Amino acid sequence: MNTYNENLQQTVVNTLSALALNQSNLDSLKTVAEYTLYYAQGTEITARDKLEETEDDVTTWQNVNNQSLNNANQVFNLLTSATEANTDVAVSITNTATAAANVQIASNAISVLASDIGAAFNIATASLYQTDVYEKIQSANSLINEVANEAKWISKSAMNASGSTSEITISEVLAQTTSVKSKIDNLFTSTQAELNKFATLAITENTQITKASKTERQAEGALADAKREVIAINTAYDNSNNQLNQCLSISVVSGSKITASFAALPLPTFYSPHAAVVKIPLANPTYYLTLVPAQNQTTFSIDQVEQLFSQRPANDNSLFVSVTPDVRIDATGAVTRSPTSIQLSSDTFGNPVQAGSSYVAFLYIELSKEYKQYISNYSELLSAPSQPFTPATTLPLAQNLEVNPNKTSDATGVTWSTASFTFTPLDSSADTATEQTDATAASPTKSKAKSVAAQAEAAAPVAQIAGASTSTNSGSNYEFRCILVEQGGTPDLNLLCCPDNRKLSPIYFNLAIAEQVSPANYIEVSASSSGDCEFSFLPSTTDNFGNVIKPNTKYQPYILTVATGDPSDQAQYINVLANALSAITVCTQPQPQQ
Repeated sequence: MNTYNENLQQTVVNTLSALALNQSNLDSLKTVAEYTLYYAQGTEITARDKLEETEDDVTTWQNVNNQSLNNANQVFNLLTSATEANTDVAVSITNTATAAANVQIASNAISVLASDIGAAFNIATASLYQTDVYEKIQSANSLINEVANEAKWISKSAMNASGSTSEITISEVLAQTTSVKSKIDNLFTSTQAELNKFATLAITENTQITKASKTERQAEGALADAKREVIAINTAYDNSNNQLNQCLSISVVSGSKITASFAALPLPTFYSPHAAVVKIPLANPTYYLTLVPAQNQTTFSIDQVEQLFSQRPANDNSLFVSVTPDVRIDATGAVTRSPTSIQLSSDTFGNPVQAGSSYVAFLYIELSKEYKQYISNYSELLSAPSQPFTPATTLPLAQNLEVNPNKTSDATGVTWSTASFTFTPLDSSADTATEQTDATAASPTKSKAKSVAAQAEAAAPVAQIAGASTSTNSGSNYEFRCILVEQGGTPDLNLLCCPDNRKLSPIYFNLAIAEQVSPANYIEVSASSSGDCEFSFLPSTTDNFGNVIKPNTKYQPYILTVATGDPSDQAQYINVLANALSAITVCTQPQPQQ
């Protein structure tokens, strides 16, 4: 038959487990909502980029089409002029030929007359020399010869005029003009078709933008709902944990250290009057913290823990760590914590604590024998388990990013850049770790990236445990990924930003999303033992959505520090995202002269 304490503990465990399961489900839905929003924003940005390119094409083809229209109008006028000129030239050729023929006839007649008068002059010379008739005939002969010569010259001029008129190549001009007009008309038809194509495409892409924007806004609403549900379940869990489980909370500092925080055991108040000689003894609870692998938490019971506690080696504080309450709750219900730092060594079964493995913490509480005798219950107390947590070491954060343009440009005239940054290697004495709250410890990848200043350990008393695990490896166990998010133009879209990034990014972007960026869309940089890294931006570099880098455009850089190796090795580290770097220009290109 179960005791009251056992039934109460089981009820508390069931309540917190149900809340934790709901918390995990809602957190997963929130993560899905974040991914959905991120890709919806990417779809909208891509659609707007496509429309911008299409509008540039519309402008280009509109200019070409206008020029084609001008050419078509000019060639039409030219063809009209050529047609009229061809008609006029044809009439001119006929008229000049007729005139030349008539002049030739007249010239021939005058030549015949001159011949007759010349014959008469010959006769007069023979028979009427130096007579009045002779002189008259001589004068007539001279005049007719002049007229005949003039007529011959006029006939020749008329023939030349007729020949020159027939040499006018207006028919060839008309034929060429007709051919040119046909080609220009075809060109105008083609440019008009291209303009119509891009204009129609612009209308279609405008529709796609409207649809993408609507989807993005719906995703924002879904994420806002998911966040509210997560806040609500977190508040519900915290309230239940504070009231039912002594505010027990575990935070991960590194792969070999955690901090524990809890409130004192709330002792019952005895309301029934007792004899004056009866004195209620003090409970004097003694608290011990012990770690249990997460997969064993459901079978871990008070009987088992009492047996393990009684069998622990003498003076061994590694299996059950003596701790003291630190939580204070004021009248408003606000919780103030002064957590105790604990160096990890062994779990409750004596097995070494493994970085990257999931654990839960239990409080084992011993009461004084006098108090247990007074209440007639000799069982010790066991808390409900904390939320699962994973001991892991926070990877170093990239800092001091500097970008310098190369001295030469590529074949297209674009000048790319070389970047460098610094970090504190894990094996450095200056290395620090970031605390990881037990609410996200089950999944180290959910830890939020924090600044270097926030990575310092909270000052707290340390309960040392013998045989602490060795320090983590460095260098080859992690790498850096440089991810570029376009800033130019996108802030005007008024998209929802992630609060983690101090609104530097124009889109919703955080650590969890950065870990899912495709390998083709980031620059991989190997960690160096010196703490200084350098890499180059290349023409093949793309932004986080896979779009080609634009010259003279600002980009928000993010440098993700991620563990490498097998999944078991990766679980020993907490990825971090450098999310407070200044915006950079990856490449530049001279602007064309207006």
